[in-house]
Amino acid sequence: LYGVHHDEKHWGDPHVFRPERFINPGGSLRKDDHLVPFFTGKRNCPGDSLAMNEFFMFLTGVLQRFNVELEDPKTMPDFGQRPGFILKPPEHKLTFTKRC
Repeated sequence: LYGVHHDEKHWGDPHVFRPERFINPGGSLRKDDHLVPFFTGKRNCPGDSLAMNEFFMFLTGVLQRFNVELEDPKTMPDFGQRPGFILKPPEHKLTFTKRC
């Protein structure tokens, strides 16, 4: 899954936050076959629709109320693969500034 979600041939710049990849200009979710957060087929997660909607509402609520930036914008975290059962992002510090 990491390889699919970080494929530069498809995403262009996979480490840049660009919500327009997943949201149409009208505000509806855009379906993309390269996004596979809950697997596919017979054994896919039965709660994937609920989880995606809940996460979308949570994240948009945070982004509407706060500007989110790296504490030190000059240092981009290394998102390389780490061995283990799941991929865990490296620790990095974010700054949340309340919007007016």
